[in-house]
Amino acid sequence: MRPRSDITIVQGNAMANAPIYQIAFMFVFNQDFTNQKVQLNVADSNDFLVTDSQTAQLEAYSGNTTPPLLNFSVSGKQVFFNVSDGKTYGGMQALVWSSFTAGSPPTLQLDLAFSSGLITATYNVPGGSASGQLVSGRNTITIGK
Repeated sequence: MRPRSDITIVQGNAMANAPIYQIAFMFVFNQDFTNQKVQLNVADSNDFLVTDSQTAQLEAYSGNTTPPLLNFSVSGKQVFFNVSDGKTYGGMQALVWSSFTAGSPPTLQLDLAFSSGLITATYNVPGGSASGQLVSGRNTITIGK
């Protein structure tokens, strides 16, 4: 994926021995709101990876304009953003790289915090290996499912 000029890109250092996949998290706004936080925490031994070749990106959902953000951060165990003003049918898409624990099939456990009545959350691992709905609380993403 080629970085675009209208998105936020974060780079840093990370190490992982487990399989690595890019994951797209989509957050669609169900109604207008102000000041809503979205937080994804890795709840197992995996990490979000931020390296020269594995960048994190945050962009508007489905070609809409980017809603105003109060802040955005990515670390090894967390993706966080705070939307100051969200409009119905707008949203955000976060593209991140993550390690997945070795196993058959490999998994990634996440704890999510967001207003599930205001926001609908989904994920997709490009290449068709996994996709689905996310809920506020504990989620398990399984590759190959």
